Amino acid sequence: MADRVEGVPAAKKGRNLSIHTAHKWIAENEKELTTATWLTYERLDRDIVAALKCKICTMFESKLIGMRNFSRAFIDGCTNLKASAFKEHASSLMHQKSMVHYKKSQSVPVTEFAPIAKALSTIDELTEAVMARKFDIAYTICKEGFAFTKMSTLCELQEKHGVDLGSGYKNNIACTEFVHYIGMALREELVSKLGKAKFFSIQADGSTDAGRIEDELFVVLFFDSHSEDGVVHVRDKFLTVRRPELCTAEALKDAYKGTLWSTIDEMVLRVYYLYKKSPKKCRELEEVVSELKSCLEPHEFPKKGGNIPLHTSGTRWVSHKVVAVGRLLDRYGAYIAHLITLIEDPAVKSIDKEKLKGYVLQWRNAKMILGCALFHDILSSAATLCKALQNDELCIVSAVEAILRCTKAIEKVSTTTFENLPMVSKVLGRMKHDTGTSHTYQDVELSRYNEGITFLQTKKSAFTDSVVASLKERVQDHHTTLLSDVLLVLATQGWEKSNYAELSLQAVKRLTVTFIEPLQKAGAATDVFREVWIDMTEYSKLYLNLVEDAYSSIWWKLFNAADAKK
Repeated sequence: MADRVEGVPAAKKGRNLSIHTAHKWIAENEKELTTATWLTYERLDRDIVAALKCKICTMFESKLIGMRNFSRAFIDGCTNLKASAFKEHASSLMHQKSMVHYKKSQSVPVTEFAPIAKALSTIDELTEAVMARKFDIAYTICKEGFAFTKMSTLCELQEKHGVDLGSGYKNNIACTEFVHYIGMALREELVSKLGKAKFFSIQADGSTDAGRIEDELFVVLFFDSHSEDGVVHVRDKFLTVRRPELCTAEALKDAYKGTLWSTIDEMVLRVYYLYKKSPKKCRELEEVVSELKSCLEPHEFPKKGGNIPLHTSGTRWVSHKVVAVGRLLDRYGAYIAHLITLIEDPAVKSIDKEKLKGYVLQWRNAKMILGCALFHDILSSAATLCKALQNDELCIVSAVEAILRCTKAIEKVSTTTFENLPMVSKVLGRMKHDTGTSHTYQDVELSRYNEGITFLQTKKSAFTDSVVASLKERVQDHHTTLLSDVLLVLATQGWEKSNYAELSLQAVKRLTVTFIEPLQKAGAATDVFREVWIDMTEYSKLYLNLVEDAYSSIWWKLFNAADAKK
């Protein structure tokens, strides 16, 4: 007899299993137990089986090893060479779990291996309606962030109001199962859509959880060129969530923490809270503004309307701060005048008067008002980028344009002198210089003007460099030439410009070279891109309204044109 296979236990004496019988078992039980997928054996010699093994349990051993009923029998080799042995293994929870993992890895539809999903595919309409209600309850629990233990309570409440929920599947364990299969169904739907999408990418953005801890949400964006509304869309679906070590907005905060910027930020915040919950102070402020119209004439400062200070926090805090500082510069004279009025008001408590005197003394320093202008100029470039990338409906063309604008704005702020920055220049232009050393802004006499100018001229580079560095970190991975090429291709409204043809051909050539590998793997005929591009743009000029129609509508028409479908 041939030598025994090394590492495989010897078969029990008195019983031999032939290779022919093993094959017969696999064939006979394939329909019921899918044995051809998992049942295999180790040979003792050419005709005799030494041990029976499970390929799938061996494959997913690391995911099964923690199970309570885990057994190594069909992983190392089972020497109980009876049909009942492998049938018992097929019915074990361990094997069923390994088959779920296997079918997931093979992208098998959930209805083919999930017990609840299998049951739903064969039940009658009445039972299906009952199960659908339970799925709805589980979905609501998950969506609203409730504990899964609320499943039984909500089911009891529904039944109390006459809703038929049948029997069973009403506890937290059932809720966990429902949510699991809802997630699998959503994942399956997303994978199906991504499989049909021509392009997809991953987008990340920060958000705070219930504990006010920063999390990074990952969303997959995919391109839908065959929508039913006649416009190409960038669809977004939730992918996962991770907790980052540091995000860009947090880096921006760190850039000005402990500097003049934090003092200005505190000033804007205090002015906001002074009026936030006081209708009386708001009315008084309106009266002060009316009296100071001569020095509060309209200009180009950004504002949303009204005179009340704006808040500086929120999910889009960069944009909020820029607008709030703009409002402060716009109504600075009115705020100071009103504070002085409050200090002289006998109804105001002494302790509050002392606080207001401190505010007025600090805020009349020229360094503060000019620092606000510098703060506004430096963060404006970041605000443009943040707003474009945080819109509910992300426009690819607008986002690319915003990145390019932000890159140019960053360079401009870095190279422009303090006096020539846009907002600083406007504030300096509106200041009145009386005889001597007196300087006023909106009828407020500023203190320590020369010292403030010298300080900000000296520190301007340090302030800008710290913030610009954090902004560059966000946009440095975006090659400006590549983005410009993408913009030339996507922005259909520019296709009719006289110099567009040559510029676009160069852009198409560079993009082809950059993405040559994925294009060739996708079977694209890259050697005819130039001719196809010329034909497509000429067709668009002749038959499409490039001037009035949005780029998303133009591209939908091109993707769904008869020639495109060939």
